[in-house]
This record gives sequence, C-alpha cells and structure tokens, in this order.
Amino acid sequence: MMRFFMTIPEACSLVLQTGGVGINGQSYLLDMGEPVNILETARQLIRYMGYEPEKDIPIEIIGVRPGERLEEPLTSKTEYTEQTDYPKILRLQNREEYSSGTLRTLLAALQPVCCSSDNPALYRNKEYLTRILCDACTSFREAQS
Repeated sequence: MMRFFMTIPEACSLVLQTGGVGINGQSYLLDMGEPVNILETARQLIRYMGYEPEKDIPIEIIGVRPGERLEEPLTSKTEYTEQTDYPKILRLQNREEYSSGTLRTLLAALQPVCCSSDNPALYRNKEYLTRILCDACTSFREAQS
C-alpha cells in the first residue's frame, strides 16, 4: 500500500502560499513528493526506535478497509497539472469542458440537496448527491469505483 506523507508545517506553508498566489476559480495540487510504502515505513520506524520488526514488534497486515485503495492517485484521467511560479504548487486543469447549459442543469439538480427546498427528502441526501456527481463528472465517477 502506497501513501503520500507531508509534515504539518510543510503542508500549512504550501496551503498558505497557494492561498496568497492562487487565482479565483482555479484548483491547485501540492507536490506531495513520492508515495511511500506503508509496510516499509513501519519497518523503518520500528528499527529507528531500536527494535527489530517482526521479532520485537509484530506487524499485522489487516488488509484493505472498505473504500480504501492500494494507491492514492492525485489526479483523475481527465485532469492534468501545470507548473506554477512556485515549485511545489501545481495548477490542476481538467480536460472535460462543460457548456453553460450543462452547468445550469447541474446546479438546478444540486439545488434541493444544498438548500432546504420543497423536497425535504433530497436535502443533504448523500445518495442523491453522489448520483448527480457521478452522472456529471468523469473524475467523480472514477473515484467512486
């Protein structure tokens, strides 16, 4: 299982920098470095503390939990990144384009979920929201599978 790790000060610094240089309406991705293997990280941490993995401290592999993935992709197949003037801040771009009519239809479908309306069954209804987003966005649909 591979995961990205970043220190809290590094993450905070990048988020603040992005907030200062970002453009309204744009999405940004922080350069997380290379993903690391969780099992190897556990072994290194055990050795760092002066113990021997499996001998002094057992490592129990419990498998993948529901919704968890072996790898965590940072972009979908419909997205790509562009370099900014800041080396660890990437601008996220989407290959999918939506017409204004499509966006109006999507916003109308989202209205009863986001705002209390004449249909209280849809207000904050997670299943309905998921269905709307899966129908509208390839990247959201990929993330759900």
